[in-house]
Amino acid sequence: MCATVGNGHSDSVQSEDLGAAEHGWGFQMQRKLGRVNRGKKELEMGNLARVQQKRKAVNARMSSLWWGSRTAMQDLELLDLQLARQMFV
Repeated sequence: MCATVGNGHSDSVQSEDLGAAEHGWGFQMQRKLGRVNRGKKELEMGNLARVQQKRKAVNARMSSLWWGSRTAMQDLELLDLQLARQMFV
Protein backbone atom coordinates (compact mmCIF):
# COMPACT_ATOMS: atom_id res chain seq x y z
CA MET A 1 0.00 0.00 0.00
CA CYS A 2 1.27 3.49 -0.77
CA ALA A 3 0.77 6.55 1.36
CA THR A 4 1.65 10.10 0.40
CA VAL A 5 3.86 11.92 2.85
CA GLY A 6 3.42 15.65 3.49
CA ASN A 7 6.26 16.59 1.12
CA GLY A 8 4.54 14.93 -1.86
CA HIS A 9 6.71 11.82 -1.96
CA SER A 10 4.98 8.51 -1.62
CA ASP A 11 6.14 6.20 1.11
CA SER A 12 5.43 2.51 0.98
CA VAL A 13 3.70 1.18 4.09
CA GLN A 14 3.14 -2.49 4.78
CA SER A 15 -0.51 -3.47 5.26
CA GLU A 16 0.49 -5.45 8.36
CA ASP A 17 1.74 -2.24 9.94
CA LEU A 18 -1.60 -0.58 9.26
CA GLY A 19 -3.43 -3.56 10.71
CA ALA A 20 -1.30 -3.43 13.83
CA ALA A 21 -1.89 0.31 14.16
CA GLU A 22 -5.63 -0.13 13.71
CA HIS A 23 -5.65 -2.98 16.19
CA GLY A 24 -3.74 -0.85 18.68
CA TRP A 25 -6.14 2.05 18.28
CA GLY A 26 -9.17 -0.23 18.49
CA PHE A 27 -7.78 -1.92 21.55
CA GLN A 28 -7.19 1.43 23.25
CA MET A 29 -10.74 2.51 22.43
CA GLN A 30 -12.12 -0.74 23.81
CA ARG A 31 -10.17 -0.20 27.01
CA LYS A 32 -11.47 3.35 27.30
CA LEU A 33 -15.04 2.23 26.63
CA GLY A 34 -14.60 -0.57 29.14
CA ARG A 35 -13.56 1.94 31.77
CA VAL A 36 -16.49 4.19 30.89
CA ASN A 37 -18.95 1.29 31.04
CA ARG A 38 -17.46 0.07 34.31
CA GLY A 39 -17.78 3.60 35.68
CA LYS A 40 -21.41 3.72 34.56
CA LYS A 41 -22.12 0.40 36.25
CA GLU A 42 -20.48 1.57 39.46
CA LEU A 43 -22.49 4.77 39.29
CA GLU A 44 -25.71 2.85 38.67
CA MET A 45 -24.91 0.49 41.52
CA GLY A 46 -24.14 3.48 43.71
CA ASN A 47 -27.44 5.09 42.78
CA LEU A 48 -29.26 1.82 43.39
CA ALA A 49 -27.63 1.47 46.80
CA ARG A 50 -28.56 5.06 47.65
CA VAL A 51 -32.17 4.49 46.58
CA GLN A 52 -32.36 1.29 48.61
CA GLN A 53 -30.86 3.05 51.62
CA LYS A 54 -33.39 5.89 51.31
CA ARG A 55 -36.21 3.37 50.94
CA LYS A 56 -35.08 1.60 54.12
CA ALA A 57 -34.92 4.92 55.97
CA VAL A 58 -38.41 5.90 54.79
CA ASN A 59 -39.78 2.48 55.73
CA ALA A 60 -38.18 2.75 59.16
CA ARG A 61 -39.70 6.20 59.65
CA MET A 62 -43.11 5.03 58.49
CA SER A 63 -42.87 2.04 60.79
CA SER A 64 -41.95 4.22 63.75
CA LEU A 65 -44.78 6.62 62.90
CA TRP A 66 -47.21 3.72 62.68
CA TRP A 67 -46.04 2.27 65.98
CA GLY A 68 -46.01 5.75 67.47
CA SER A 69 -49.57 6.40 66.35
CA ARG A 70 -50.59 2.98 67.59
CA THR A 71 -49.17 3.63 71.05
CA ALA A 72 -50.73 7.10 71.00
CA MET A 73 -54.10 5.53 70.24
CA GLN A 74 -53.60 3.05 73.05
CA ASP A 75 -52.73 5.93 75.38
CA LEU A 76 -55.91 7.74 74.35
CA GLU A 77 -57.94 4.62 74.95
CA LEU A 78 -56.42 4.30 78.41
CA LEU A 79 -57.22 7.94 79.14
CA ASP A 80 -60.77 7.41 77.94
CA LEU A 81 -61.11 4.39 80.23
CA GLN A 82 -59.69 6.34 83.16
CA LEU A 83 -62.08 9.24 82.50
CA ALA A 84 -65.00 6.85 82.20
CA ARG A 85 -64.08 5.23 85.52
CA GLN A 86 -63.79 8.62 87.20
CA MET A 87 -67.20 9.62 85.89
CA PHE A 88 -68.88 6.47 87.23
CA VAL A 89 -67.11 6.37 90.56
